Amino acid sequence: MRGKGIRSLSLLLFLISAGWGACYPFLPIYFKGHGLTPVQIGTLMAVSALVGAFSMSAWSALSDTIGRRRPFIALANVVFAVAMVAYALLSSFEAFLALAILSSLMAPSPIGLMTASLYEAVDPAAKATAYARYRIWGSVGWIAATSVVGKLVSAFGIRATFYLAVVLFALATLTSLGIAERGRPRAPVPKGGGRALIRERRLLTFLLIGLPLYVTVSMADLFLPSTLIL
Repeated sequence: MRGKGIRSLSLLLFLISAGWGACYPFLPIYFKGHGLTPVQIGTLMAVSALVGAFSMSAWSALSDTIGRRRPFIALANVVFAVAMVAYALLSSFEAFLALAILSSLMAPSPIGLMTASLYEAVDPAAKATAYARYRIWGSVGWIAATSVVGKLVSAFGIRATFYLAVVLFALATLTSLGIAERGRPRAPVPKGGGRALIRERRLLTFLLIGLPLYVTVSMADLFLPSTLIL
């Protein structure tokens, strides 16, 4: 997988980023419109992230173990599409919470798996350049979706964001099925499981450094949209 494969991954990143850009900024507003309190909205996002942190690690480990990326990337997009339909149909905090937990359990991390596929496709000396060019398409997808979704909401209502996201994730699913996979040997099951990761000091340091950044950005992304419409 060289030029064509990298272009497929870039298109896939564009579609996934556009899918989330179409709905994520409006999720807090949608929840608030159903009467959820700021505490409930924060709980939904926190639980989803917490469950996802463990489930995505398990999915990624399984991907390494069997030596495949494509089925897990496709599965994630299918889960995202189904979750968007469900969000448009539900209305209570309890239902939203159950959906957040279930979708987080079922969805692998497509961005992480795609990045791994990218690194496997390029020469080691060109990884930084290839990643930068590939990652641009994620920003383009997010900007393209967020620039038009406001007009879509004004014309058809906030649920239209979920239906647009469904279309984009469906296209991402089809695109993911066309990714060429280079044959890779199955990775051995890592010894020590999660304990081994905790003992990896460089990884732990990286996570601790990133924690304040992610907390700050998540708080802004979550509550700024609903504040702006007051």
